[in-house]
Amino acid sequence: MMVHVANARKDFLNKFVHELVARFDRIVLEDLRVAAMVPGRFAKSILDAGWSYLVSHLAHKAESAGREIAKVDPAYTSKTCSGCGVRFEHLSLWDRWIECGCGVSLDRDHNAAINILQKGGNEPLGAKLGNGRVCPEAAPL
Repeated sequence: MMVHVANARKDFLNKFVHELVARFDRIVLEDLRVAAMVPGRFAKSILDAGWSYLVSHLAHKAESAGREIAKVDPAYTSKTCSGCGVRFEHLSLWDRWIECGCGVSLDRDHNAAINILQKGGNEPLGAKLGNGRVCPEAAPL
């Protein structure tokens, strides 16, 4: 049973990598230190997710296809407003929605994805507002 689950996970990750490399010229990831995360209470979940395999396989396939991989510092990607840059110090892992005084109101993971793209040097998804902020609501999920 465990072999079947491992094979299913690897198959999913391989297909996911193939789709990413086929669709995008530049892929931006958080540079997560999995080994440092494992001793915590989410160790089994982190290892089960196969993040290290995903990143190494993605890097290999992207290089073969002439695509670019950018790794960014993961610090505060989910605790910073993607619109104005204010940091939400009070957020816990259980807080799944962010609302900011600048008008940004969206899922915490969506907000983090926008921040990761911005840190990766790409133009952010969504429409630019007059003051240089991004309108996350215009960004496709």
